[in-house]
Amino acid sequence: MMPILDGFELCQKVKQDLRVSHIPVVMLTAKSDIEDRIEGFKSGADAYIPKPFDNVLLVSQIESIIRNRAILKERFGHDLDLNLTELSQSSADEKYLQKAISTVEINLENTQFNVDEFVREMGMSRTLVYNKTKAITGKPVKDFILHIRLRKATQSLKKTEKSITEIAINCGFADPTYFSTVFKRYYNQTPTEYRNG
Repeated sequence: MMPILDGFELCQKVKQDLRVSHIPVVMLTAKSDIEDRIEGFKSGADAYIPKPFDNVLLVSQIESIIRNRAILKERFGHDLDLNLTELSQSSADEKYLQKAISTVEINLENTQFNVDEFVREMGMSRTLVYNKTKAITGKPVKDFILHIRLRKATQSLKKTEKSITEIAINCGFADPTYFSTVFKRYYNQTPTEYRNG
């Protein structure tokens, strides 16, 4: 048994600490009752393995967690229907992600909005913002901002009759030609093709 905190309390503290909440937690424990397992998952554990455990099972669980997170990050880049909060692994991560998305959306039309302003508005250290954004979304901050802008552009293309130039400007792109180039690189089709598709 651990001194001071038990495993459930430690897991809860890890999942509530914004600096480390994105790190998967695998609980290896002598507590094997169903109530203990439920408590482990409620505290935020990504996996709960009772002792004695099989090494192959442990490695398989860890590989599965890493693979599933990589799949979600990949989907984030391409799946327009992905609920962005699916990327979060804890309530701290979810709050961070919601604040990050909101920060970009509030500044959507500001063509001068950049990484420095994003970091300032997040109210955290540059290193924490960089590491946290990359850990949750798989993208550097600059690409995260671009991604949110492009997602908003896709919504406007499908739901409004605005011109592509107007949508580009409304989504923070000062140059509509650059917007079209980035859009095509991101989605393998031009904004016009996307709208008509």
